Amino acid sequence: NKITYKDNPLLYLLYSTNDISLLINNTFYFLYSYSLRTLKINNKFFVIFYSKSNYPLMLKNIVKNNLINLYNQSIDVYNLKYFDIDINNVNVISVEKTIKKVYSISLVL
Repeated sequence: NKITYKDNPLLYLLYSTNDISLLINNTFYFLYSYSLRTLKINNKFFVIFYSKSNYPLMLKNIVKNNLINLYNQSIDVYNLKYFDIDINNVNVISVEKTIKKVYSISLVL
């Protein structure tokens, strides 16, 4: 089986490192300054995405449900079977990026 980003736009979310826009369930999402990290602790797996965006909290649920659906179709995006992690032990965490102001000080001597 071959699955494409057109078939499943959330795959692009899981693999991209760019700013992205997604249309999911007739809702348009834009993730700006986007980055994604994964972390395995004991038998739990965390998918953490950071962005400045318009995502509501429900986007986390959409991502998790998408991972479950893919897993049930034998598309194991993060090789959870290899790491012996139950799909129910996958946690999706979204963190909003904030821009830190950086001040420059010039000294004239």
